Amino acid sequence: MAVIITGAYFDMNSIGDRAAAWDIVECGLDHTTDIRDVTNFGSAGWKESLASLQGATVRVSVKDANALLDDLWALRSGSTGNAVTFEIRETNAAVSATNPSFTGSCLIGALSPVSVRVGEEHANQYTFTVTGAVTRNTT
Repeated sequence: MAVIITGAYFDMNSIGDRAAAWDIVECGLDHTTDIRDVTNFGSAGWKESLASLQGATVRVSVKDANALLDDLWALRSGSTGNAVTFEIRETNAAVSATNPSFTGSCLIGALSPVSVRVGEEHANQYTFTVTGAVTRNTT
């Protein structure tokens, strides 16, 4: 069964749900695990692998970047290169087993205050590198 998402929840540094204020059209959390080949002569002809380091990124696409940039600029200036917290959920409903929240800390690296093309809709995408673990919460 398909699910139509009508209201995601996105928060940075506990400033509250910014999905509507930032005019977010897409947000997501991408989690990766490096896989290392540990095959050796004792592997009996089979490849062997081990999970290694984990990492994640948070991405946000917005139609109008002005409100987002106001908040991010303040967060970046206030954090002076330190990590800020984030929370992301599929819907803006309360956290539950069917609407878990994912929380952690991320770095605000590059910001593009101006990035426009003539005759096209103003839309920007931002990606933030997660530092440390991501936690899945259901309560």
